Amino acid sequence: MPMPQILADALLAHRPNSKGDFLFVTRNGRPPSSDKVVEYQLWPALDALGISRCGLHAFRHAVASMLHDLGYSVEIAQKQLRHSNPRTTMGYTHIGFTKEPMDRLADSLKLDADGRKTVPNPQYLQ
Repeated sequence: MPMPQILADALLAHRPNSKGDFLFVTRNGRPPSSDKVVEYQLWPALDALGISRCGLHAFRHAVASMLHDLGYSVEIAQKQLRHSNPRTTMGYTHIGFTKEPMDRLADSLKLDADGRKTVPNPQYLQ
């Protein structure tokens, strides 16, 4: 699984401390319940940061959205998330609304303060 080297190193360093085949275990050597991880680990961290509560699945949505924001294609995100269909990946991708793209669009159209077209940008007239 592709991951940053610093994360791989941290997981490898943790590995000898785990029991059996699991990387993270409870005191009885079993993998922790995802519900318990969310309730006792994730939610307190989110509360402390002032972030709305969510579940572990939200991280898949975050990865899809961040890859999009970084300019990667949907196909790259699809491979990273192991989706069989790019439409699934697009459903995971949440595109934020920011002022900058609209400013760039208005500039490319050469709109004045009243929204009227002034001088057309030749590259868009072809």
